[in-house]
Amino acid sequence: MRWFTLPLFVLSLLLPMAVAAGDEPLTRDRVADYIRTRIATENLQDRMRARADQYDDVAHAFFEHRRALLRRRGWTVDGFDATERRIVAAESAITETNALKQQKRQDHAAIESMRKAGYVPDAQLDEMERRMAEARARQTQWIGRTRPDWPAVRPYLDTLDRLTEWVAGNVPDPPTLEP
Repeated sequence: MRWFTLPLFVLSLLLPMAVAAGDEPLTRDRVADYIRTRIATENLQDRMRARADQYDDVAHAFFEHRRALLRRRGWTVDGFDATERRIVAAESAITETNALKQQKRQDHAAIESMRKAGYVPDAQLDEMERRMAEARARQTQWIGRTRPDWPAVRPYLDTLDRLTEWVAGNVPDPPTLEP
């Protein structure tokens, strides 16, 4: 499971900040630029960490250097962070949608199996099925708000996975993007 597949309640708190009403959908170019810039910020952090003894306050210095790097690349700190939240929300929603589809199939199969066995009254099974559907509906409420960003994020799912793994130190090299 990905580190950014956050519990639904956390995503429901982040999402209003991530996709505000009237925001234009992300573009593939914007997502690619985010990935390249995220790699650059991680490289900056690694370089500064290696020379931490040269700074009075390496954390403060990093955030100042990061701000300058983002500005050179055409970003504001708030814009970059908001884009990151939207990408994470869209990626999580795509993953969650796939999981919910699988869960719906499993729930239906379980209900049908119990129905065929005849040990549970149909009315009780109908109620169980209704409650399962309601639970899935509650889980999907936040997903709809992320859908406009899916076309831009979906082609980069593997790249974003690799980026996460690289930042976490689980793979030696960052992802590469087509030029």
